[in-house]
Amino acid sequence: MEVCRGGYWISPELNTLIIKQHIKNQKKSSDSTIAYETISVRERQVFMLLARSKSQREVGEELFIRSKTVSKHAVAIKKKLGVKNAAQMTNKVIKMGLGPSLIK
Repeated sequence: MEVCRGGYWISPELNTLIIKQHIKNQKKSSDSTIAYETISVRERQVFMLLARSKSQREVGEELFIRSKTVSKHAVAIKKKLGVKNAAQMTNKVIKMGLGPSLIK
């Protein structure tokens, strides 16, 4: 009767699919968080700056390290997080709920 009052009806089959998808998404989110926790403090600094679309040179200047060192950190980060480029890094930041920390 909730439908009559503006509520929704979901078939048991659809309800099962929704729950399974939610659990799958939670697992992915959890896996991302675990992966993020494996990167070092310095790698996190590099990660966040790269996710802000800074170049490796700019990251190096900001952190007082060589751009070659930034590059090595970026390779390690990408491997640990399972991403291939800066766009995927940024997407990963958003999916992990770290987006607001980029706005500083």
